[in-house]
Amino acid sequence: KLADTQWTQWRPLDRAPSIRAKLSIIVAGSVLIAAGIGGSGWRFGWPIWFRLPISVVVGLSVMRLASSGITSPLREMAIAARAMADGDYSLRVQATSRDEVGELATAFNEMASELAEVDRQRRDLVANASPELRAPIAALQAMIENLADGVSEADPPFVDTMHQQVRRLATLVDQLMSLSRLDSGEMP
Repeated sequence: KLADTQWTQWRPLDRAPSIRAKLSIIVAGSVLIAAGIGGSGWRFGWPIWFRLPISVVVGLSVMRLASSGITSPLREMAIAARAMADGDYSLRVQATSRDEVGELATAFNEMASELAEVDRQRRDLVANASPELRAPIAALQAMIENLADGVSEADPPFVDTMHQQVRRLATLVDQLMSLSRLDSGEMP
């Protein structure tokens, strides 16, 4: 998992049902903290030129800290997507929130699993199809070389054997094309 390899972000707002609710909580919390600091500073007799910047800095710091938990799954998805582009489908993102980003993270992980399975099937197909295609091609090549070298005559049984190898090859190619159409959704 990608989340296991990195420092886990603080995600205090994962239980909020939407991004809009999270942002509302962050803004309201920051305003309350800033107002609290400003009010406390007034009671302590701090001048306004000192209270205001401290309130703003603390409020923005809290806002930044809390919002990093909202955006960390998006950063994880970007890293995992770049890895997928390089052929590594093993990375998953931490899907802990219940909002739209959490749904996206869950869908992203499902997509990564499906892509990994498709890639595995593709590798298996190539590994299995190569020997199946090589056999009739090698047989045809040997027969044609025998004809060219004068080792064999182009009599009907010999030509019929060549024709069988060509049909076998055509059947394998047709099966591969059908599998490709099935995989792309062109064929039920």
